[in-house]
Amino acid sequence: MRVTDAEHRALTERAARAGLSVPRLMVEASLADEVRTVSERRGQMSELAAVKRLALAIGNNVNQLARAANATGQQPRELPAVLEAAARVLARAESAVAALDGSRR
Repeated sequence: MRVTDAEHRALTERAARAGLSVPRLMVEASLADEVRTVSERRGQMSELAAVKRLALAIGNNVNQLARAANATGQQPRELPAVLEAAARVLARAESAVAALDGSRR
């Protein structure tokens, strides 16, 4: 099989990271149950980054609401909506992680 110099370098680096020879890496990659393109993988990583940003924002909101509840002794009226949003983000995170390992496609 012919590859460019850049492809050869990339294969050599990937094989080294995996602790495999280049031929073994190519055999295992070729026989894998699921093949993903680079653009599919980038899309998955982009989704994970988006979920991370949402989780951080909701975490900040929950902290602010907890601070307000501790200061006033009353539950903020926004709490149910924020907790519902947190549940949606968690479900989205679970879906994104599952897509990475191929268990949901």
